[in-house]
Amino acid sequence: MNTIAYVSVLSTLFILTGCSGGTPDCSAKETLDLLSKVVEEPFLEKSAIRGPSGQQLRQLVEYEFRNIKTKHYDEKLDAYKCAATLEVRLADSQRKANELNFEYQIHAVDDRESDFEITYDTGIKNAVARVAVFKSMGLLK
Repeated sequence: MNTIAYVSVLSTLFILTGCSGGTPDCSAKETLDLLSKVVEEPFLEKSAIRGPSGQQLRQLVEYEFRNIKTKHYDEKLDAYKCAATLEVRLADSQRKANELNFEYQIHAVDDRESDFEITYDTGIKNAVARVAVFKSMGLLK
């Protein structure tokens, strides 16, 4: 695996967890929803660029988070270190899915708008959008 560069999730990607009683674990719905926002963000950015819209590109691919594992849990910090596989496939193809193994961390924050944030391997951010762009250019069938 390439060197992992961790980036803090922007405040716009925080999720309110209310009185959930702690940091969600690696496979919690709140965690996966936030990871999905990270993956979907490039399609929103693509909307401002010439060519197919982000929405048109998004329809070309499907993705799923699989093999979600908790690598470590720090009780004192209420923080998780996680690993997962991002599986990306063309929506209309029998072609084998592309897989990207990545790591992410979930930790509590002292913030009035959020109870937790995620830091992640930046490779996941553009993985799905890249496959969609290649498909739109006719480079993948």
